Formats: sequence, C-alpha cells, structure tokens
Amino acid sequence: MDIYIVPCTEEKVWSRDRSKGATAAKDAYTDVRFLAWRRHVEGAGHPWYVLSTKYGLMAPDDPIPGPYNVTVSAAVSNPGLLDKLREQGQRVDFSRAERVYLMEWDRFLPLVNVAVGGAAPVKIMTLQRSRS
Repeated sequence: MDIYIVPCTEEKVWSRDRSKGATAAKDAYTDVRFLAWRRHVEGAGHPWYVLSTKYGLMAPDDPIPGPYNVTVSAAVSNPGLLDKLREQGQRVDFSRAERVYLMEWDRFLPLVNVAVGGAAPVKIMTLQRSRS
C-alpha cells in the first residue's frame, strides 16, 4: 500500500471569505496545484494526508480551525511542530506503507521525513501537465 501526502498551500478558503469557520483539511486549500494533487490522490484510492505547516499531518476530513500562514522554513525550525509530526507519524503508522509519496514540493521533504521517521521510503511524485 502507498500513502500520499499533499502539502498545504498559501491560498486557502479564508483568502476569499474571512468569516468562514473551521473547514475540512481537504477543502481548506484552494490553489490549483492542491486541487490537482487532491484529484490525483483521491483517484488513486490510497490513504492520504494533508501536510499543514501549522497543524502537521491532517486526515482529509480533519478540521482546520481558521486562517493561518506559516512558511515551510518557519515550520521546519519549529520544535513543537516537529514533535507533533513525530507523534502523528506514529499514529499513522507509516511502516504499513510500501512507499510514501509527497506531491511535488520537495521543500516539504524535511517535514515528511520527520513524520515518516524512516519507516518507509519517501518519493516525490510529479504530475504531468498538458501544455497548450
């Protein structure tokens, strides 16, 4: 079995509607790349998680309380988030995966490696885009 990790994006539902409350992780990010990654992983039928720079690994239906903006560099240097990722990774149990795929953005790789903890190989997956 493969497990997919979809990184968060800066564009979120709260960018369009600041009054919107808690939103499922799978619906919180509105960037076209996130939407394409989500379509791909849902179509693959494998388990997947959203990687939030504030909340760590989120199951698709886990609620994100509201707007935030944490850069990847800030997340990588946040000891509290790194501890949370280790705990979340143990709960996910990546050892059951043959492979873990991070969708496209290798800058998230340090966070993924903390969560996976060496329990499975991590690969970057790039989606092919048609050119017009």
